[in-house]
Amino acid sequence: MVRTTLFLWGFVLPLLTLLVGCGGSDDPAVYAVRGVVTYEGEPVQGALVTFHGDHAPRLATGTTDDEGRFQLSTFGRNDGAVPGRHLVTIRKMEIDGLDESAIPGDSMDDVLENPGGVVRATHQLPEKYADPARSDLQVSVSDTEENVFSFVLE
Repeated sequence: MVRTTLFLWGFVLPLLTLLVGCGGSDDPAVYAVRGVVTYEGEPVQGALVTFHGDHAPRLATGTTDDEGRFQLSTFGRNDGAVPGRHLVTIRKMEIDGLDESAIPGDSMDDVLENPGGVVRATHQLPEKYADPARSDLQVSVSDTEENVFSFVLE
């Protein structure tokens, strides 16, 4: 009995602890990123900010609050972005023609149904900022310094 207890405490439990501890993901390190978006001198509320990293396995995204502030998420909530150079897109759309009485879980046909049968999405910011091929916004996320960015859109 003593031998079994020693075996469990001395060999099996440390081995299990090691195996559980080594079961981490292959996700790269991310660093906190926050910032603010303004357009024509005013904070932009409800815009989607996306960092497209050169070597990032995923996009980092965040949505601006009513003061134009955002925090980025890549693998978890507000965890940040991978270090390195990123192209930035910022998009804010207004969608007209949605049936506001539709609730989540309805089919897309039900959600988009309206008397005129037309759903229109319009950009609330200059379209170039929403297009990775045309956006001129670029930043570098650091693994040693604070990552705070201000995007002043014209």
